[in-house]
Amino acid sequence: MSSASEVQSALCLRLAATIEQTIATTSPHATGSGGGSGPTGLFGGNFDYHSSIHAHWALLGLYRMAGDAEALTRTLARVSEARLAAEVEFLDANPSFELPYGRAWLLLLYREIAADPSRDTAVLRALRRAGELELLAWLEANTAAAADDTTIGMHPSWLFALLLLLLSTPVAAGVGPRIDALYDDTVATHRAGWRMRATLANDFLHIPSIIDTLDLLRGRPAQLTATSMAASRVSSVADGHAVGEEMTRLWPLAILARTDPAMSQRFDQGLGEWLLNPERWEFGPTQPTRAWQTRFHQNSHWTPQFLWMVMRLRG
Repeated sequence: MSSASEVQSALCLRLAATIEQTIATTSPHATGSGGGSGPTGLFGGNFDYHSSIHAHWALLGLYRMAGDAEALTRTLARVSEARLAAEVEFLDANPSFELPYGRAWLLLLYREIAADPSRDTAVLRALRRAGELELLAWLEANTAAAADDTTIGMHPSWLFALLLLLLSTPVAAGVGPRIDALYDDTVATHRAGWRMRATLANDFLHIPSIIDTLDLLRGRPAQLTATSMAASRVSSVADGHAVGEEMTRLWPLAILARTDPAMSQRFDQGLGEWLLNPERWEFGPTQPTRAWQTRFHQNSHWTPQFLWMVMRLRG
């Protein structure tokens, strides 16, 4: 019988293998308005720029958790300081491109790189500080976007950008009090309205769960309900955004599972549905491949990374 750590390592490597396939896929690649694929090709694979960013973030964490030192070293070399600096120059020249979504994920990539002591350099810390201050300035200047019901569950989400900034454990001086102010003012103002908002067709974030994740990280109790933890609107694995929306329901459960045995059991059941259950999230007996492993456009270019966030928040 395999140990729990062996099972976890196998799951990590399964996710990593899918992600490696997606970042090796360079077409189709959506460049987005006002941007492109970047000057170095670092984020030119996968379906789009931001998905390539969080693919690299996930790979570093997955290989680290799986104990695959060779793959970790290879991935760290891929995200070299020179390539990162060149990509930042490209982003600076295209100020609206991937702001806030992709740039928020870039902060998590920086943090994951810095987890290797040899890479926690002055150059990387400078990139982190600049990126944190840029995103924070955007959040402060766009508090009106927090009230936009049409975008809060999608890529321009003000709320999600704040969550990713917090998860990146900022290093820039003075960031903490400014995050406190946004949380105590803007989040407090809109929390109730966000919870009542109806899910839109293109949402890939379950907003009550994103709020609960943010609140738990800030030491505030979550408001989980049977409804918020129930299966969502997934009726077809081709509906990639609905798949992602359901995955984010597990994020606050992952945090609660650290200390609450009942939540740990519920969380393990939910994660198992995605990773282990041979009957769910497949295309049927003739195509026994889980949804997050295929359908590049809809699912595999990003849903493995969201599953890794589930595992990462569990700790």
